[in-house]
Amino acid sequence: MAVQKPAQLTIQTILTAFSGYLSGKAVDSPRLSAELVLRKILGISRLDILIHSHREVSHEAYAEMEKLILRRGNRRAGGIHHG
Repeated sequence: MAVQKPAQLTIQTILTAFSGYLSGKAVDSPRLSAELVLRKILGISRLDILIHSHREVSHEAYAEMEKLILRRGNRRAGGIHHG
């Protein structure tokens, strides 16, 4: 299952897409996990997410976030093997 890329890349649409993806992977606290990724890559606070939810996000930033979200989903699903 891949992340459904939103047509418009805003903080809110990306957060919704990532939360939905992580929910499907049975990740604990999918919304929080998605928020943490957005905050890390965009360098913003939780308050910024709430206040600037319609802010557009670059395709490059989205790609970086998507990599982390996919990794998080695979880790929960047991898809990453060590060693």
